[in-house]
Amino acid sequence: MASLLSVQCVASLRKSRTYLRTAALGIKRHYSSKKESSTEYLSQRVVPLMYYQKNLPRLPIPKLDDTVRRYLATQRPLLDDDQFRTTEKIAQDFQNGVGKQLLFTDEKARHLLVMRKGNMYVFDVVDRDGNLLKPAEIQSHLKHILSDPTPAATFPLGILTSENRDVWAGLRDKLIAAGNAEDLRSVDSALFCLSLEDESMRDHIHISHNMPVAADGCNRWFDKSFTVILTKDGQAAINFEHSWGNGLAILLFLNEIFQDTTERPLVNPGSAAAAVDSASAVRRLKFNLDSELENGIRRAKENFDLTVSTLTIDTVAFKKGGKTQLKMSKISPDAVVQLAFQMGFLRQYGQTVATYEACSTAAFRHGRTETIRSATTHKNL
Repeated sequence: MASLLSVQCVASLRKSRTYLRTAALGIKRHYSSKKESSTEYLSQRVVPLMYYQKNLPRLPIPKLDDTVRRYLATQRPLLDDDQFRTTEKIAQDFQNGVGKQLLFTDEKARHLLVMRKGNMYVFDVVDRDGNLLKPAEIQSHLKHILSDPTPAATFPLGILTSENRDVWAGLRDKLIAAGNAEDLRSVDSALFCLSLEDESMRDHIHISHNMPVAADGCNRWFDKSFTVILTKDGQAAINFEHSWGNGLAILLFLNEIFQDTTERPLVNPGSAAAAVDSASAVRRLKFNLDSELENGIRRAKENFDLTVSTLTIDTVAFKKGGKTQLKMSKISPDAVVQLAFQMGFLRQYGQTVATYEACSTAAFRHGRTETIRSATTHKNL
């Protein structure tokens, strides 16, 4: 197999030099010139990213009854008898019914969603030919948003995406009925979201509280595929909706962006923004809200604040040993960590909850990850 891959790799090298395209947009960094340049790519590869997918085996998919059986086995140590019977009935109803899948994508989308002070703006970052706007033009559009005197949104729509899914689904239907379908589609179809925060971060605890989740939840659209967050003092983070992608892929993507923007920055604080009509290019979204929607936003904000108030973050450095010492004793470091999670939670709250860790299925065609349920009925032994 290794020899086959080597031959294919050499053949590919001889045929062409195909480059990995920008992960976020699925396009290369091409502005106006037709000349190829190393600055037009986040990274360069001699073999296309998905080149070997057709040679990988498909991930075996278990039968539905096996999946339900295994699911119930993971729930047994977490529930009392009455709760388990209820869960068992729900699982059996699902097993005998039809599951629905919802997936939204718009291959024609060319615009970016920007959020600031709970307000939402959109502008195109890709032209009709699939080329990125010049960085100086994007810089001009962002400066226009930062200079917009519009006050913080009285009823920030983004907070609704933090609500209970059923509640948010109902309010979303009401938003559409109130004449907001087009603007909602602009939000949903945006390539990604850029969240601009006026606050500066104090330390890593402050960052953990404010960056991924947001201090008040008003400047995020949690349903978006991913949101790049930038603070006033230049710190960055990312928040992403989990169904479409995995943490490792996002981490690799962020590392690419970090390396590219620090080693080959295309704009800097001293860069001059392009002389373009940003006032016409940038559009602030304006939603029609009736009293029911306004009350829904108020309740969502109250629920969000209540949830965030229960979150406490602190850190401690354990320096009395690590994986090397455990391996010398022929003990799995991963197993110790998994047991520590469960033991800590059990001592703190007096119960066991669902615990899992991710395992990679990248060796299979289009593989992502699956979960290993580490909380079992053997934990109490």
